Parts: sequence; structure tokens; C-alpha cells
Amino acid sequence: MTHTFRVILTLLAFTFPTFSQAQKADKNEATEKLGMAIDYFTAGKYHEALLIFSRLDKEFKLNPRFHAYMGVCQYYEWNFPEATKLLSEAIPLLGGLAPHERSVYYYACAESFFNQEKYAEAIPYYEQHLNVCYDNEKGDSLYRIAFCHLFGEDEATACEYFESSLAYYEQYNSSATARIAQLKNMINGLKSN
Repeated sequence: MTHTFRVILTLLAFTFPTFSQAQKADKNEATEKLGMAIDYFTAGKYHEALLIFSRLDKEFKLNPRFHAYMGVCQYYEWNFPEATKLLSEAIPLLGGLAPHERSVYYYACAESFFNQEKYAEAIPYYEQHLNVCYDNEKGDSLYRIAFCHLFGEDEATACEYFESSLAYYEQYNSSATARIAQLKNMINGLKSN
């Protein structure tokens, strides 16, 4: 081995540990920031979580689950176009997650479409929500689907969904007396037309 070659190997041996230490420090810092963002998210501090998730996504390209988190944050920030973009891209990639976690993403995406008055786009996400949510949450999605049909001028289908929503509210959310009264009035109004 030549002297020059040995010097290069020695320099490389000392350079790589320094480089990997820097990488390790960056990774630790990013992991800390990600943990902080998740803490903010679970505490309902969506704006703060979104700021951190967005910075990390620019630097590291976060996985689809974190994009779904960002979509939920955008929903709570009332940025419905960005919420639907993030969630509709992430949801197809999240099939392995627990059903109730997926239900949060379906509902936030559906609500984001609904709030943009894109009712036809909202319905499939509400329907997916119905497949994975708890029984006491089904009345909400059925209620929104009913309005999607009502705004689409399909009163008969809207009435059917209002009736289904009422049944779930009466069985699982009987304390929601104002919503139950509203549903009864909606159904009576549609049936009298």
C-alpha cells in the first residue's frame, strides 16, 4: 500500500464517523421535531402541528400517514382545498391502519369536500367513514350524506338518509335532542312535498 493511499484511508476513516455523527444529530433533531408535531396534533393544536409537519415534509418527504395528519390539520385550519388534496392522496395508501384512525381521515376529507360544496365528491368519503367508524358516529355521516343528496335535488334519497341518521341518533346518541328534533322536522318536511 502506498503512503498516499494510507493517508487517504486514514482521512476517510476520520471523516466518515464525523459525517455519520452529523447525520445522526440531524436525524435525532428531526425525530424530536416529529414527536413534538405529533404531541401538538394529539393535543388539538393543529396549527402548531401543521407548521412543524410542513417543514419536515419539505426536508424529508414524510410518509402518507403524516400527510393524512397534515390533511386533518388543514381541515381544522379551514383550508379545505389543501385538506382534500392531502387526504385524498394519502387515504388510498393507509389501508393497514386501524379502522377508527382511517375513519378520522375519511370524515375530515368528506367534510372538506362538503364545505367546498363538492357534494358528489364528499359522498364516497362519508360512505367509507360509515364502514369503519363507531356506531355512535354513523348518524353524523348519514346526516351529511342526506344533505349532499338534498343539495343535489334528490329529495327522496335525502329523506332515506335522514331517516337512517335519525335511527342512529335515537339508538346511539339519544342525548342529542336538538339534532333528533331537527331530523324529524326535515323528514316531515320532505315527506309533505
